[in-house]
Amino acid sequence: MPDKKVKEFNEKIGEFHNLYVWQDGKVEDVRFWCEPELTLKAIRKILDEMKMFNGFVALEARGFYLSAIASTQYNLPSIMVRKHKTFFDAMDHETIQMTNWKGESESLTVLKNTLPSVNSVIVVDDILDTGASLKATMTLLSRLNIQVVGAMYLLNSYGEMASEDFGIPVKSILEKKLFS
Repeated sequence: MPDKKVKEFNEKIGEFHNLYVWQDGKVEDVRFWCEPELTLKAIRKILDEMKMFNGFVALEARGFYLSAIASTQYNLPSIMVRKHKTFFDAMDHETIQMTNWKGESESLTVLKNTLPSVNSVIVVDDILDTGASLKATMTLLSRLNIQVVGAMYLLNSYGEMASEDFGIPVKSILEKKLFS
């Protein structure tokens, strides 16, 4: 990136620049656990813009950490959406099949006996890439009469059409193509 563009970009995301791993002018990863104070500030910045929710949805695995922070800050419960394990079959659960960002088949599961009393939730995760997990989670939760009313990511690699494509507000600190 030319120096002028780098400067403009850094000014746009400001202090949150340190949440991302950069290589050759590109974002390679999100490392929120290295900057806990900054992560908390980023979560608050995003979620304070959102309205009308009474819980969070955490996507395995990094979403669990971010949801724990959000739940603590807002004193609201979280639903854990897990990658399916065979031992879940012995429990009361709801599962959905999806194709992950690697093109592999994967199942997401919610254990019904762990569900808090919520009806409108915000999905919390670190990176939105293809949107497959978000779409599957929205379908999975709708089967349980829980509406996803928004999504919060530290990095939106999906692009500017995310809110329109998913029909909910999708907020992030950084919108930048990953792996490009």
